[in-house]
Amino acid sequence: MPGRKIVTPLLSVVVLASGVAGWLAFSRPSFNPDAVGKAEAGMWQSYYGGSRPQLALQLVQLLRKQYGLTAIEAKLVGEQLAGAAMTFSSIRDDYDAQILPPLTGAYSALKEARGLAFDPAAVAQAELAWWVARRTDGEDSVENVGAMIAELYATMYDGKHPAFAQAGLLRARAAHLRDVGAADADWTEVESLLIQSYTVLAKGMAN
Repeated sequence: MPGRKIVTPLLSVVVLASGVAGWLAFSRPSFNPDAVGKAEAGMWQSYYGGSRPQLALQLVQLLRKQYGLTAIEAKLVGEQLAGAAMTFSSIRDDYDAQILPPLTGAYSALKEARGLAFDPAAVAQAELAWWVARRTDGEDSVENVGAMIAELYATMYDGKHPAFAQAGLLRARAAHLRDVGAADADWTEVESLLIQSYTVLAKGMAN
């Protein structure tokens, strides 16, 4: 598509998203920012390296170890998230029709598994919004993407928190650094930024 940069989505700790990572930081006292940041960096490398089997394995392991999901729950959430990400990487339009169903399904499964109170459809829409922004000229600045990730957290938790903005900006900086470096990205620094992002979330919500 002329004038558009082709940037695949970042499969965060779901993604990993970003929203799920936010939920993890706020709902589980055993949340380990270092472990999650390192795991997410590893998944980004698998994703951009085209290793879908490795990515799927890493995602399910993370969901079980850090999110406390059962094997069945992790498989259900992980498969839908991975499917949404892989589909997004191959299309350039019709996002709502093709991406929102699996994203909403993943967040619905997560909500049911953990007894959470957010609206899965609204969270899925906020998740997709920052994915699209990262590949849209004029909307792809680190500041804007960071603000959209913060909005995702706010949507999941139905409110604002000072930690959201800083954590979102740090994740956006990690994503931008990966994009700039491409195959030669500084993965040590990417991992460091992700760890900082989740540390901000964990400490912010604990205060």
